[in-house]
Amino acid sequence: MESLLSDYVIFATGRRPELSFVDSNLLFHLDEFQQEGKLYLIGDVKNDLFRQVSIATADGIRTAMEIYFNESHKKNKE
Repeated sequence: MESLLSDYVIFATGRRPELSFVDSNLLFHLDEFQQEGKLYLIGDVKNDLFRQVSIATADGIRTAMEIYFNESHKKNKE
């Protein structure tokens, strides 16, 4: 098992929704982490049948913008 320390991680896992590689502890807290803005799902794991590459790309761009916006506002409040 390998560990990776990072600020942000983006996975591209393929056409079918696939979360089996995700640690069970993370899956257990999936909703909680999403509500807290600590985890964002995009593309095939979020959009059910609408999993075309253009939609996934747009999800990625929108999510990156949301993260930037949220982090910028956090820093401004400090």
